[in-house]
Amino acid sequence: MSDTCGFNLVDDAWIPIGGSEVSLSDAFTEAHELPGWPDGEPGFAAVLLRLMAVIAYRVTGLDDETLDRVQFAERQKQLLDEGRMSPDRVRSYLTQHHDRFWLLNPPAGLPPFAQDPSLAAVDPHPFSKAVPSWASGNNPALGPHADCDASPAAVAARQLLIQRSYAAGGLPHKHPHPLHGKDGQFVAGPLRNTMSLHPVGRTLATTLAGHLVPLRSDGTRFGKPFWETPPPANPVAAHTGVPGLLDQIAGRHDKTMLLESGTGNAPRFVIRVGPGVARDVLHRDPYLLVDSEFAPRKPRTGRAFWREAESLLAQDDQGKQELSAYILDWAREGPAAAIYDPFSWTAVSHNCNKDKNLAWVASTSPDLLNLFEPVAALRVRGFLTLASEAEGKMIKQIAKVRHAADLMPSKAKSKQAVCAPARAEFWRRAERDFWDTAADRLPVEVYTDRLRSHALAGYDTATATLLHDRRTHRFVVESRRWMATWRRRASDATDAPEE
Repeated sequence: MSDTCGFNLVDDAWIPIGGSEVSLSDAFTEAHELPGWPDGEPGFAAVLLRLMAVIAYRVTGLDDETLDRVQFAERQKQLLDEGRMSPDRVRSYLTQHHDRFWLLNPPAGLPPFAQDPSLAAVDPHPFSKAVPSWASGNNPALGPHADCDASPAAVAARQLLIQRSYAAGGLPHKHPHPLHGKDGQFVAGPLRNTMSLHPVGRTLATTLAGHLVPLRSDGTRFGKPFWETPPPANPVAAHTGVPGLLDQIAGRHDKTMLLESGTGNAPRFVIRVGPGVARDVLHRDPYLLVDSEFAPRKPRTGRAFWREAESLLAQDDQGKQELSAYILDWAREGPAAAIYDPFSWTAVSHNCNKDKNLAWVASTSPDLLNLFEPVAALRVRGFLTLASEAEGKMIKQIAKVRHAADLMPSKAKSKQAVCAPARAEFWRRAERDFWDTAADRLPVEVYTDRLRSHALAGYDTATATLLHDRRTHRFVVESRRWMATWRRRASDATDAPEE
């Protein structure tokens, strides 16, 4: 703890990165020595980088609204060449806003960081219910736990950021004391059921520099994050109209919360949840993958980002990009094109389900921008066509075995569950081949054979138990033999499947 006042995010260690925890101040002043991606949950990294990008705008001067796109790119390149941010400007900025970063017990008249004190009347929930993989049961509060090495306050800080961006919505009867919102409806966090795309550099400093984008040409302003503005009496009701870029990235108290600390040597927390801000007063997040109508793309469970390549390369009937993100558009634009060549890209997909735990899939793309080169685009389209066909053959044979033994479930969801392990194994093995194909390191004849091998591996995963059953052994062997001898000419990649 900083002192008797509580826990301050500027001074106290809470950000896991490089195998240890650092404070917000140390994360910036040592950013040139820290790894380019934080440790821990991918969802936390996606939220943390947004928060830190806001501060990076301020301390680098790239929040200058007079810069045109060419000037912005020149300043961004200079920042990347320098490889670090000015320690003096970082300290000056964080000192100026230090009192707004108290997690608990802030100075009189100020709210705790990213929280809404007006929620004091709301019934508390056990904080442990918000922590993935933690026992919840009858736990009354979050305290020291066998599975956690960090201090409880540091864990609370991370979970606060995660929950306000990814928490589920709900109906009024689940929240007996709604203070804001329409008809008591609680909206979900703005990143729930979305995919975020993040450029990742060698160090945290380069990663943050890569997260900076110029303003759109739609009249959007930079605005101010919530810690730079006077605290509103009602954080949710205070949000009207389209926000600036910085107050949206930082979070408009999107999912308002209040932590309550216990007493004693070991701090304990409960959490009180508010209704959040309706999506119609949110700005277009520059890191979200959106469709041609700017609606966030909903990820499919277990589907890695690279499999969206076909949508990234496609256009709709009006000639608009079928899938994109503003950060990706900027990286491909003329002034910034060369800047992003050294970056890899990490996509964070939130798996939206109805259980209490939050889950994400983080997928790294080593050479994402190369996909948009015409020749590379043709190669990956051919790969994905053959991969989809190989997956279809695999699923067909799994279904054939189960139908022959009268073991195929009748419900659609149950059928999907039967084939899910095979699909997961197939696409996991195919990912490296995809990137090798995009980089022209894998000839079509080679990856055709490899895809068949991946399909066999997926088939074996789904039929392992059936192989040892006398009723199904013969069917498993026959279908596997057919798959092992299946051939497809590379020139037929775009033709209809052969039987």
